[in-house]
Amino acid sequence: FIRYFKIFISLILILIQKNFSVGFSFILLALASGVKLNIFGFDLNEDMDKREHYYKKQKIGGVHDLVSEHKILKKLKDLGIIKIC
Repeated sequence: FIRYFKIFISLILILIQKNFSVGFSFILLALASGVKLNIFGFDLNEDMDKREHYYKKQKIGGVHDLVSEHKILKKLKDLGIIKIC
């Protein structure tokens, strides 16, 4: 990710305060391994601040920065690094 310096810095800034979600970590690991990804089921326009657990009315904890993760996914998509279907 050094090749994409702004994305690299964004990743570091997330890690300073929070953790990556499992799904986001898997995407980064696959990209670092050279896998070309087609990702299904992501809505990059979803308001992550109002997201709740699907099975009960409970806010998702503050452990992950889902808003920033989605911004990075959008940048990766715009650069053609990943494809979101």
